[in-house]
Amino acid sequence: MPASVKDVAALAGVSSSTVSNYLNHPHVLGAASRERVRAAIEELDFVPNESARQLRAGSSKALALILLDAWLPYFHDLSRGVEDVAREGGWSLFFSNSDRDETQERRNLDMFEAHRVQGIVIYPLGDVVLRLEALADRGIRSVVVGPIPDSSKVASVLFDDRAGGRLAGKHLVDLGRRRILFLGNPAVSQSNDRLAGLREAVADTDATVSTVEVPHLATEDGLEAGMRIIALPPAE
Repeated sequence: MPASVKDVAALAGVSSSTVSNYLNHPHVLGAASRERVRAAIEELDFVPNESARQLRAGSSKALALILLDAWLPYFHDLSRGVEDVAREGGWSLFFSNSDRDETQERRNLDMFEAHRVQGIVIYPLGDVVLRLEALADRGIRSVVVGPIPDSSKVASVLFDDRAGGRLAGKHLVDLGRRRILFLGNPAVSQSNDRLAGLREAVADTDATVSTVEVPHLATEDGLEAGMRIIALPPAE
C-alpha cells in the first residue's frame, strides 16, 4: 500500500499538518523540520495524492479538452497546442473525444465538472453555450473553438473561413482551373463561409463552382464523395 501523509509524519516525528505545510507551503517551516519531512518522503517513496488535495480544496489546477473527432488530423495539432500551453503553465490537461455524439458530449461536460476542472476548451458538436454559461456561474470557464452566439461568459476562437475560401479559389484559378467543385455541409457555418469566399475569388473570372454535400466533414465522407466525383462522366 502506498505511504500516506500520516506515515510520513510518523517517520519524521512531526504532525500531519507539518507534512501538509511541507508539500504546500514549505516556507513556513524551519530548516530542521523541512529536512526531517524530506528524508521521510524519500525513505518511504511517498507520492502526494494530488486528486485528494484538489478535492479538499474544491478545485484543481487542471484543464479539459473536448474534441469533436480526435481521429481527424486537424485535432492532433489543436490538442498539441493546448497541451503545450497547459504544460508551460504547470497545469494538468484531461482529454476526451465526443466522437460526433451529442449525448457523449454532454457526458464529457458532466465528467469534467465532477472532476472540478477550472477551464474547458471544446470543439463542440451541439449547441453548448447555455451549458457552458451555467458552468461559468460555478467557476468553470470555457473557450469554444469555432463560432458561437454572443455570450459574456464564454470565449471563442474563430477562424477566417471566408478568407480561406478566397485563398483556395485564387490558387485554383491561378493554376488555370475553370471547373471547381466544393465539398461541404450547408448545415455548418464554417463550410458556408468557405464556399462564399471561394465564389468571391472566381466572381470576376470565367471559372464555375459546383457543390457536393457531405454529411459530417469527416475523412470517410470526403473519400466517399471523391469516389462519386470520379464516377461522374467526363465534361464535354
